Amino acid sequence: MLSLILAQDNGHANETQSGDPYMGDLLREFRAMGTRLKDSETRLKDTDTRLKDSETRLKDTETRLKDTDTRLKDSETRLKDTETRLMDSETRLMDSETRLMDSETRLMDSETRLMDSETRLKDTDTRLKDSETRLKDTETRLMDSETRLMDSETRLMDSETRLKDTDTRLKDSETRLKDSETRLKDSETRLKDTDTRLKDTETRLMDSETRLKDTDTRLKDIETRLMDSETRLGQ
Repeated sequence: MLSLILAQDNGHANETQSGDPYMGDLLREFRAMGTRLKDSETRLKDTDTRLKDSETRLKDTETRLKDTDTRLKDSETRLKDTETRLMDSETRLMDSETRLMDSETRLMDSETRLMDSETRLKDTDTRLKDSETRLKDTETRLMDSETRLMDSETRLMDSETRLKDTDTRLKDSETRLKDSETRLKDSETRLKDTDTRLKDTETRLMDSETRLKDTDTRLKDIETRLMDSETRLGQ
């Protein structure tokens, strides 16, 4: 069409040269229309190019949209899984917090019991030191007591030996006393016969009685000392 218009424009140009003013105006209008037509065709080509580009971009966009939809669905699925896992995690977290609170309570109880145990341990240590001190003192006193006991046993053995001697002497004294009594009887019998011999016998009897008293005194002294030894041994 543009070639046709140009050809017509050339023909009209020849006519215009013949001097027709109307044809000159018409030619100018055709030229203006040709220029506008060229511009329109150029714009149309640009528009076609832009349209093709837009269609290409639209296809790309649709492809990306499909891909995005697919990814969105995948994301939604993963989101649901994540939410489910989150709920599980929150449940486990609540359980953990509950267990933590229980553990902290038990820990506080344990710490309280530990402090009580440490206090009791300190008291026990103090009492143990006390006991050890008392034990040492008791052991010292025991050693002293054992030493005194050995001394007492030695003295007791001495006393027993002396007691045996005293018993022997006492028996001897008793024997002699019996003899004296027998002799006294004889003396009394003989006293009837003679006063002189009676006086002599009485004198001898008095001597015997004095000796017997001495023996009794010594015996009582030994018995007293023996009782003292037994009393001290019992302590």
